Amino acid sequence: MPCDTCRKYDQKMTDSNWEWIFDQLLHDLREQRVSHLDGDCSLEETIGHIYNETRFSVIQNFLCTCGTSIKWGVCIRGAPILRLSAP
Repeated sequence: MPCDTCRKYDQKMTDSNWEWIFDQLLHDLREQRVSHLDGDCSLEETIGHIYNETRFSVIQNFLCTCGTSIKWGVCIRGAPILRLSAP
């Protein structure tokens, strides 16, 4: 069951809110509410790859302290993804 931290990511991600959601994930990472599991590139390079179109897609995986997995991804030519997977 998602907690208050990851529940805010249980929403539709669009072309207009993907960067705000990524910023929120980075904020929760700094506050140690989520941890970064893995991704297609480093977190620091993510925004640059998207804006410079140096990768077709970028996916980052996070884990909330409650155990819920958060998959965040942006594709240059497709719809962004934001998925929660409860433990």
